[in-house]
Amino acid sequence: MKNVMNLTPEEKFKQDVWWILQEIKKDELLTPKGKKVEFSIRGMSKTRSIRREDVDYGFPHEETQRKLLYKLKEWKAIDELEPVDSIFRGSDILNPRIYEFVIRQPKFNELYRQYEEIQKKVGSFNEEVLKTQQLLDKLEDDINRKTKGKAKYNNGILYFRDTEIDFRNKQNQKDLLATLFEDPKKNWYYDEIQDKWDEMIKLGAVDRRKDYWKKFYSAGDDINTAVAIETQVKDFIIKNTKEIRINPKYI
Repeated sequence: MKNVMNLTPEEKFKQDVWWILQEIKKDELLTPKGKKVEFSIRGMSKTRSIRREDVDYGFPHEETQRKLLYKLKEWKAIDELEPVDSIFRGSDILNPRIYEFVIRQPKFNELYRQYEEIQKKVGSFNEEVLKTQQLLDKLEDDINRKTKGKAKYNNGILYFRDTEIDFRNKQNQKDLLATLFEDPKKNWYYDEIQDKWDEMIKLGAVDRRKDYWKKFYSAGDDINTAVAIETQVKDFIIKNTKEIRINPKYI
């Protein structure tokens, strides 16, 4: 079932005309030579008698089908249109469900080809719209997936890959993450971090130890270990003996 609320009245009419032309063509092929074509009104099954107006069930409303037959007669595509009066066949004058008529050529075939061409153009347009929508959906999914994978940090909690990783009781890792997330895209030199952590060293009142950087290096290792355990990502922090940063892939 398709939603048809987005079709204009003209588009819906063309769709319905194309439908009945195809159905008549099928009935014509089953009709013995020299006999009138019989068309039975297509309807809902008894178990689904309530028809919603905003849904395409694959065939027009019953009354619309009757009007379409008379429209084809008006266009001289069919002639001698008469309802079948046979209660035993489920059709009578008050509620006709079977119609007999003669197909007029070449008018019927001309009309058939005209609406066939219209539907081909509509189909090509709809296919392009569908491809465009699928591309937009894919781009949106990619953006959402990338955004979803970005890391955030707040008060000792690292939010990454739908996981909360707790560093509140790990002071060095907590402080290092707080510093790195001040400018997540930056390469931080260890002496910059040391200056932020120790005002006395920044002022030159205390000498910087030669192996001071190992404190941050080790904290980076510990952060990577914790992240890997929770998310299987092993390269959240990238570093060497001089600088450290958050992996750009995750920010």
